[in-house]
Amino acid sequence: MERVGVSRISHRAKIARRIGGLREMSRKMQMVLLGLLLIGLLGYFQGLSAEDRTPRVTKEELRAMMGRPETVIIDVRTGLAWKMSHQKIKGAVREDPEDPRPWVGKYSKDREFIFYCA
Repeated sequence: MERVGVSRISHRAKIARRIGGLREMSRKMQMVLLGLLLIGLLGYFQGLSAEDRTPRVTKEELRAMMGRPETVIIDVRTGLAWKMSHQKIKGAVREDPEDPRPWVGKYSKDREFIFYCA
Protein backbone atom coordinates (compact mmCIF):
# COMPACT_ATOMS: atom_id res chain seq x y z
CA MET A 1 0.00 0.00 0.00
CA GLU A 2 2.73 2.36 0.72
CA ARG A 3 3.99 1.90 -2.80
CA VAL A 4 0.64 2.94 -4.29
CA GLY A 5 0.71 6.16 -2.24
CA VAL A 6 4.17 7.03 -3.54
CA SER A 7 3.04 6.36 -7.07
CA ARG A 8 0.04 8.67 -6.70
CA ILE A 9 2.17 11.46 -5.26
CA SER A 10 4.71 11.00 -7.99
CA HIS A 11 1.99 11.09 -10.65
CA ARG A 12 0.40 14.19 -9.11
CA ALA A 13 3.79 15.86 -8.89
CA LYS A 14 4.38 15.20 -12.60
CA ILE A 15 1.00 16.67 -13.49
CA ALA A 16 1.66 19.72 -11.30
CA ARG A 17 5.06 20.24 -12.95
CA ARG A 18 3.50 20.01 -16.42
CA ILE A 19 0.76 22.49 -15.51
CA GLY A 20 3.38 24.80 -14.03
CA GLY A 21 5.42 24.47 -17.23
CA LEU A 22 2.37 25.30 -19.32
CA ARG A 23 1.68 28.36 -17.19
CA GLU A 24 5.28 29.47 -17.58
CA MET A 25 5.09 28.92 -21.34
CA SER A 26 1.83 30.86 -21.39
CA ARG A 27 3.52 33.76 -19.58
CA LYS A 28 6.37 33.69 -22.07
CA MET A 29 3.92 33.69 -24.98
CA GLN A 30 2.07 36.61 -23.42
CA MET A 31 5.33 38.54 -23.11
CA VAL A 32 6.28 37.75 -26.72
CA LEU A 33 2.86 38.84 -27.98
CA LEU A 34 2.99 42.00 -25.87
CA GLY A 35 6.45 42.77 -27.28
CA LEU A 36 5.24 42.27 -30.86
CA LEU A 37 2.23 44.47 -30.20
CA LEU A 38 4.43 47.23 -28.80
CA ILE A 39 6.80 47.01 -31.77
CA GLY A 40 3.83 47.22 -34.14
CA LEU A 41 2.38 50.23 -32.36
CA LEU A 42 5.75 51.96 -32.32
CA GLY A 43 6.12 51.43 -36.07
CA TYR A 44 2.59 52.68 -36.66
CA PHE A 45 3.11 55.89 -34.71
CA GLN A 46 6.52 56.50 -36.29
CA GLY A 47 4.86 56.17 -39.69
CA LEU A 48 2.28 58.75 -38.71
CA SER A 49 4.89 61.21 -37.51
CA ALA A 50 6.96 60.79 -40.70
CA GLU A 51 3.84 61.39 -42.78
CA ASP A 52 3.05 64.52 -40.81
CA ARG A 53 6.54 65.90 -41.50
CA THR A 54 6.23 65.38 -45.25
CA PRO A 55 5.07 68.58 -46.89
CA ARG A 56 2.18 68.28 -49.33
CA VAL A 57 1.92 70.12 -52.62
CA THR A 58 -1.37 71.12 -54.21
CA LYS A 59 -1.99 70.85 -57.94
CA GLU A 60 -1.75 74.61 -58.24
CA GLU A 61 1.58 74.71 -56.39
CA LEU A 62 2.92 71.93 -58.59
CA ARG A 63 1.88 73.76 -61.76
CA ALA A 64 3.78 76.82 -60.55
CA MET A 65 6.90 74.70 -59.90
CA MET A 66 6.84 72.83 -63.21
CA GLY A 67 9.39 73.99 -65.72
CA ARG A 68 11.67 75.55 -63.14
CA PRO A 69 15.22 74.23 -63.52
CA GLU A 70 15.61 73.67 -59.76
CA THR A 71 12.51 71.43 -59.57
CA VAL A 72 12.75 67.70 -60.26
CA ILE A 73 9.53 65.72 -60.37
CA ILE A 74 10.09 62.03 -59.75
CA ASP A 75 7.44 59.38 -60.37
CA VAL A 76 8.03 56.62 -57.81
CA ARG A 77 5.15 54.33 -58.68
CA THR A 78 5.93 50.64 -58.96
CA GLY A 79 6.59 49.32 -62.44
CA LEU A 80 3.17 47.81 -63.09
CA ALA A 81 1.26 50.78 -61.64
CA TRP A 82 3.32 53.13 -63.81
CA LYS A 83 2.85 51.05 -66.98
CA MET A 84 -0.91 50.70 -66.46
CA SER A 85 -1.47 54.41 -65.80
CA HIS A 86 -2.54 56.74 -68.54
CA GLN A 87 -1.96 59.77 -66.34
CA LYS A 88 1.61 60.92 -65.99
CA ILE A 89 2.95 64.32 -65.05
CA LYS A 90 4.63 65.95 -68.02
CA GLY A 91 8.36 66.29 -67.43
CA ALA A 92 8.42 63.80 -64.54
CA VAL A 93 11.23 61.29 -64.41
CA ARG A 94 10.34 57.68 -63.64
CA GLU A 95 12.66 56.12 -61.04
CA ASP A 96 12.50 52.74 -59.32
CA PRO A 97 11.35 53.32 -55.72
CA GLU A 98 12.48 49.85 -54.64
CA ASP A 99 16.13 50.53 -55.46
CA PRO A 100 17.10 54.21 -55.22
CA ARG A 101 20.87 53.55 -55.17
CA PRO A 102 21.35 53.78 -58.95
CA TRP A 103 19.55 57.10 -59.33
CA VAL A 104 19.81 58.97 -56.04
CA GLY A 105 23.29 60.28 -56.80
CA LYS A 106 22.53 61.60 -60.28
CA TYR A 107 20.56 64.59 -58.97
CA SER A 108 22.14 67.66 -57.43
CA LYS A 109 21.36 68.12 -53.74
CA ASP A 110 20.43 71.76 -54.24
CA ARG A 111 17.39 70.84 -56.35
CA GLU A 112 13.82 70.78 -55.11
CA PHE A 113 12.33 67.29 -55.37
CA ILE A 114 8.70 66.41 -55.83
CA PHE A 115 7.97 62.69 -55.45
CA TYR A 116 4.62 61.33 -56.48
CA CYS A 117 3.08 57.89 -56.55
CA ALA A 118 -0.54 58.40 -57.55
